[in-house]
Amino acid sequence: MDLVRSILLQAESAGCPLSLGQISHEGHTDEETVFHIRLMEGRGLISARVQTAWGGEVLMCEIESLTLEGLDFLDAVRSERVWSRVRRAISESVGDTTLDVVKT
Repeated sequence: MDLVRSILLQAESAGCPLSLGQISHEGHTDEETVFHIRLMEGRGLISARVQTAWGGEVLMCEIESLTLEGLDFLDAVRSERVWSRVRRAISESVGDTTLDVVKT
């Protein structure tokens, strides 16, 4: 969830399409980041383009924009203070959760 939040914050601040090379994803591989970008697109948080080669190598990955759903989610977790409390509550109670639960 930290990676999802970080990607959303970066995409919002960029204000224009954001390529994989421009995304800070410290502690995560390019593959993990692309996987999360695909998940975020599937959940309707972002509009993105990902092209892979036959063997699965990523040729191009770009976040085009945040969707209204992505902006709503980001508004719910934007504050560092709120985000810290949410992370602590989740880890103490269930360990992992869904985007919908975090947003709520």
